Amino acid sequence: MLAFPRSLLFNPFSDIIFMYRKSPPIYFFSLGASAALRLLRYATGLAGLLGPSQKSAARFLLGLPLRGTRSASLGQLALALFLCLGLSAPLSAQKGPAVDSLAQALYFSGDCKEAEQEYLRLLETIKLEEQPAVYQNIIISLAGVYACLFEYQKAKQLYFEARSLVASQANGTASAPYLTILDGLAGVHHQMGDLLSAELYYKEYLERELRRGEPKSFNRSIGLNNISLVYYDQEKWDQAIKNYQEAIDIMKFHKDPYHSLPLYYLNLGRAYHGKKDLENTRKYFLLALESDSLAYEKSNPYSFYFSILYNLSYLELELGQRDKALGYVRRCLKENCQLPNLSEKLDENWKAAILNADYISEVPVWDALWAYYDVLAGQDPQGQLLIAQTAMAMQNRYLLRFEDENDLYTALDYKGEWADLGLRAAAAAYAEKKSAQPFQQGLYFAEEGLAALLRSKLRKNEQLSLLQLPADWAKKEEDLRQAQKAAKLALLEADRAEEAAAQKAYNQAQIAYSQFQDELREQFPDYHQLNYSEASISVEAIQNVLGPKRSMFIFLQSDSAAYRMELSQQRLSLVRLPIMQDSLDQQIMSLRKMLSNYSSLKQQDIADFKEQAHALYQFLFPKEMPAQGQELIFINEGSFALLPFEVLLMDQKGEDFEQLSYLLRNYPISYSYSAELWVQAEQAYRSSAQKLFWSMAANYEGSSFSSLPSADLEAEKLAQLMGGDYSAGAKESEFKQGAKNYRILHLAMHGLLNDNNPMLSAMAFSANSEEDGLLQAHEIAELDLGAELVVLSACQTGEGKLQTGEGSLSLARAFRYAGTPSLLMSLWQVNDQSTAYIMEAYYKNLQSGMTKAMALQQAKITYLDNSKGWSAHPAFWAAFVQLGQTQPLQAGSNWVLWLWTLAVPASLLLAYYFLFYKRGNREEAA
Repeated sequence: MLAFPRSLLFNPFSDIIFMYRKSPPIYFFSLGASAALRLLRYATGLAGLLGPSQKSAARFLLGLPLRGTRSASLGQLALALFLCLGLSAPLSAQKGPAVDSLAQALYFSGDCKEAEQEYLRLLETIKLEEQPAVYQNIIISLAGVYACLFEYQKAKQLYFEARSLVASQANGTASAPYLTILDGLAGVHHQMGDLLSAELYYKEYLERELRRGEPKSFNRSIGLNNISLVYYDQEKWDQAIKNYQEAIDIMKFHKDPYHSLPLYYLNLGRAYHGKKDLENTRKYFLLALESDSLAYEKSNPYSFYFSILYNLSYLELELGQRDKALGYVRRCLKENCQLPNLSEKLDENWKAAILNADYISEVPVWDALWAYYDVLAGQDPQGQLLIAQTAMAMQNRYLLRFEDENDLYTALDYKGEWADLGLRAAAAAYAEKKSAQPFQQGLYFAEEGLAALLRSKLRKNEQLSLLQLPADWAKKEEDLRQAQKAAKLALLEADRAEEAAAQKAYNQAQIAYSQFQDELREQFPDYHQLNYSEASISVEAIQNVLGPKRSMFIFLQSDSAAYRMELSQQRLSLVRLPIMQDSLDQQIMSLRKMLSNYSSLKQQDIADFKEQAHALYQFLFPKEMPAQGQELIFINEGSFALLPFEVLLMDQKGEDFEQLSYLLRNYPISYSYSAELWVQAEQAYRSSAQKLFWSMAANYEGSSFSSLPSADLEAEKLAQLMGGDYSAGAKESEFKQGAKNYRILHLAMHGLLNDNNPMLSAMAFSANSEEDGLLQAHEIAELDLGAELVVLSACQTGEGKLQTGEGSLSLARAFRYAGTPSLLMSLWQVNDQSTAYIMEAYYKNLQSGMTKAMALQQAKITYLDNSKGWSAHPAFWAAFVQLGQTQPLQAGSNWVLWLWTLAVPASLLLAYYFLFYKRGNREEAA
């Protein structure tokens, strides 16, 4: 059964329900539009004075994508009022409405965590015994926030508390707040998957609404819609259909004041779709398309009209009517983009027309492109590639609007989906014609889905240091950026009569900025490449840097498949590996658990490890491997990034862990976040730091951290070995001040992960009375490091939250942000004794002139060859991986390296001298 894209079950009255739950602040109604806009402009001028919560809401106002619902505009007004009325002075009950307004703005912007904090702050000043009605409304709203945060138990407890308060009042169970609570409890249980409880609460809601004596009340239509969502999930199609039909009758009775009948018809059609009644599905989809309400909707930037068209295209595709499906998609694009003569031929001209169109609404363009892609499935992979490239270009233009990293991560989720679709089409095209062109297209989409923010950050750093625009061009660039922001603000402020004109002005501002980028591309190509370009690394460029003795593998995954790309001077390969994400994740995590769970090592069966490690090897490398001894560079996305490929087994021979045929024994291995970043690190980096080596260990006495005695010894011994500096009890401030002076930084200390907010992950230095010793990831990223190599000899420094389009948000990534081209990091908690052994061998190998990848490979092999029994288990040696540039240490780093460089030729000269000196003496004696 075809799954319709996007949410056909979206509740069009969600904003009205929220307004019904709690009377909005009086400010919503006491100010005229012109006064509100003056306040809005004044408020935005105060942005420099805002605290964290206010800034979060201000991002919604000034920088986030538009949400053209009534609730969004109310949230914007609430924010403006808060900024004007609640910026300064201690919080008081009189300023409660302002804080309430801020919390609503945060809620509507999606910053539910910030909304929670504002409501909790408000509860500190609003006392139940003094203002019971206000207190009651706050906890009802806070319960809704917790539901959005998936903290369902907290939400339920607050709803139960509010229900008790309201029920104790005269006629409380017949009041509007009581109905709000029932609706909230039903929604929470629905989200929790407790459909029976959700159904019962919605039924009570509907029964009590009937008792209010209004059988055709607007709120009853809302309740009917909501309970139908439950019936849909219960596959009770007949009940869902019956309720939708009654809800439609009520909307007709009220003459559809919110132009919502089209969406109700869509929902009813979907209920018929669940019943496999495709003709009635088509009937109600067409009724939605033909509804009188669409007379307004067609020119509305937030129209249901385009949603109807692309959903009809999916229905016709399921019915086998591909031509009709294409017709609806093309109609959607032509009308939304206002291009009545848009060509049906998919080529670069078509792509340019879409990108430069003066469209009515942006989001439906993406939806239509998605539907277009699916309609062409199995028919035209080249057409699918062009559609995906168009969508990706739109996404990259869209990302330029964001400044906050968390907002960017949200947008990257959608970009990652298009990267996957493009890669899927490229793999299909490559299967038809194994040539460089579809491989290059696949590489483009792979790179677009890898480390997007990191690549952008490093590009801009390079641009700032190397390239500057002439003053007049720089001014024009800034003017266009400001014009784009002003147009967006004007669109936010526009009333319904002005929306279309404001949207057009905003589109034109975007187009002007895009055209300026084209001019930059022609006049200042290097600047444009660094600051604006999409991923553009070529196959030839990568092959040139790889040389004849290195091969690159890129592994990516989606919900339904994994992809393997192989790239070397000898061959290219792009293969789709059919496997569901859950199944692949399970295999990888099962093997990783064997590696990282020390407590269960002795209970493990070596046969299980061999079976899993070899099975994954066979799946990932079903064909011939590169020649033994070649360096392998892996670029891994998704759960692939959690596994060191060194542990994969090429066969199942061997009875002990030290005897197994690990991939490690045949290949030096390194990793990178993307092909572009790898090439950049290999080509461009030269450290200017004057000192060679600095090792640091932390003192955890009196702290909650466990001591690391082996780490202290390790750091001191390595400093002696490398002729560098050593700091025991290293402090955070000491590192910040001195790190830029060293080419190699070795940090032997704990690492702390924060999956909820990866930028708060930290390296644990020694604490003192002045600082807590936690050097957080966001602080590391802002450092100006001159290091060629950073070794993070700490726990889990390479592990972090997996973010679509960006990869593992680890501590190591923060050092990459700071400009470090090469890192050694750990993927799980490491054993400090085996770590000390491997580190010493690693540095000795670097001193001998080995590449960084080979130095780590040989250090691990040395450890394996000198270990027996469980000490040879990969848990003890496989955690450390080499990331980024792998070239040998720079010649001339300091006298230690010069000594090692000169030692070999000097010894040869001595041997030559003694050989001939002794031979000469023997000849004389003869």
